[in-house]
Parts: sequence; structure tokens; C-alpha cells
Amino acid sequence: MLSRTAISSALAAAALAAGALVATPASAAPARADVNCTPPYHNNNSTGWGKLNGTYNLKKAPYASCGNVKNLRGGTKLYFHCYVVNAYGNEWIYSRVAGTETYGWMSYANFGEKGDVALLPCGS
Repeated sequence: MLSRTAISSALAAAALAAGALVATPASAAPARADVNCTPPYHNNNSTGWGKLNGTYNLKKAPYASCGNVKNLRGGTKLYFHCYVVNAYGNEWIYSRVAGTETYGWMSYANFGEKGDVALLPCGS
């Protein structure tokens, strides 16, 4: 049988722990920019190409959360058409997969090797 002191100590510890859980404020979710998956205007006003440094999805619009056009393996070459900066401040390139008629958006950060790059904003 537990002594009165042991029971009091256990109850005090439980009350303290419960108070800590209640008193701890929930952290606020980070602010998110509104994602618009409608593709922005794009044109072919740039030159250059890049090869992917990993396996990535070619996107329908310049956000990771937007739909996929096609999954591309590392080393795939894409020809650059133009770029936009999305609401998160990331550069996305509208491009064509070499040897195909497949077009879409790829984050500029996903390219390793690049050649003859002269990028202009889409619409300029």
C-alpha cells in the first residue's frame, strides 16, 4: 500500500505535468502563400538547357503542390523557354524535354549541369 506522502507526491507530479501540457501554447502554423495552379503565361524567349540532378516531376504550374506532367529521371535534358518567380521566391523554368514535345515547369534548383543559359522572364 502506498503511503499518504507517496500518493500526494504522485498527484502533485501528475497535476504539474497536466498543467504544463495545458499551459504550453500551440505553435502557429507557418504562413503559406496562396498557390495558384493555373499556369502563368509563358513564351520561348530564352536560350539554354539544363540536366536534372535527380528524379523530379515536371509540373503543370510553378509550385511543387501543382499537378504533374511527367516524372523525369536524373540526367534528363530540358530546353529553357522562360522563368517566373513564384510566391515563395523560387525560380521556376518553363521548359521542353529534349527530343519530345513535352512541356512543363521545373524548379531551377533541380538542375545540375547547365549550358548556354540566357534566361528572361516569361512574358518579356
